[in-house]
Amino acid sequence: MLKVKSDFLTKDQVIYDVAIVGAGPAGIAAGIYGKRANLNLAIIEGSTPGGKVVKTNIVENYPGYKSITGPDLGLEMYNHLIDLEPTFFYANLIKLDKAADTFILYLDDKTVVFAKTVIYATGMLERKLGVAKEDHFYGKGISYCAICDGSLYKDQVVGVVGGGNSAIQEALYLAGMAKTVHLIHRREGFRADETALNKLRNLPNVVFHLNYTVKELLGNNTLNGIVLQNTLDHSTKQIDLNCVFPYIGFESITKPVEHLNLKLDPQGFLITNEQMETSLKGLFAAGDCRSKHFRQIGTAINDGIIAVLTIRDVL
Repeated sequence: MLKVKSDFLTKDQVIYDVAIVGAGPAGIAAGIYGKRANLNLAIIEGSTPGGKVVKTNIVENYPGYKSITGPDLGLEMYNHLIDLEPTFFYANLIKLDKAADTFILYLDDKTVVFAKTVIYATGMLERKLGVAKEDHFYGKGISYCAICDGSLYKDQVVGVVGGGNSAIQEALYLAGMAKTVHLIHRREGFRADETALNKLRNLPNVVFHLNYTVKELLGNNTLNGIVLQNTLDHSTKQIDLNCVFPYIGFESITKPVEHLNLKLDPQGFLITNEQMETSLKGLFAAGDCRSKHFRQIGTAINDGIIAVLTIRDVL
């Protein structure tokens, strides 16, 4: 933490009751409840509001909507929040510090925000395949967002890597436009919803490659194929395709707070108590960046609400 004089703030400096970092479901829910509780709050978001929701094709398990696209649901949430007129900073958090009882948030547009409390709701980053040339092919045959880039590969051959809900949902989406979808999973069992998985199995243009991982990416300027390796006998095979969409998990975004020596779980996610309080007084964590067993839209909203209502009660 910073060691500064007690008069480091100017007399007219705005100190928000709470700064919410991230405008995914957790941050948006915290913002809505915080505004309704008459808290003076600021929301910081450097990407598209809505978080991972806007990168999801179809959401069919959110109460009130039998079926809604991820972008539409994200927009509904964002519009609800904006109607309450919160202060919004459209920038990324670079570093979070604390001096005395005040948090200092440094943003990448050189703005500095001050707050009494912080709700850290940054979500997660897509985990990479970890093979050579992955960064080279990003945007040229490697994409982490089927909803964003799927239309670029209409009537072409694509691959989806993963066995969770995200992988299966995006494979279903891509199957509606691609010539062939290769679904690559490192084992035979799936963590995905059985209903969605059965839909995918019944599609004629989807090919399953179970017990395989991606060993190599092929091509020069653009991706034109991959080499798969069997996890059981280590044999390999090549598939010619135009794009690969990895959905193999996520990593917590903790770089802006790594110097604060917060308690993390073995996977690097922030540990909190039931009130969403981290090991640093006044700093809360909500949503997918928090150590938890289930990561869903509903559980993220729950985290955000609990965090901001706890802040309301202690301020």
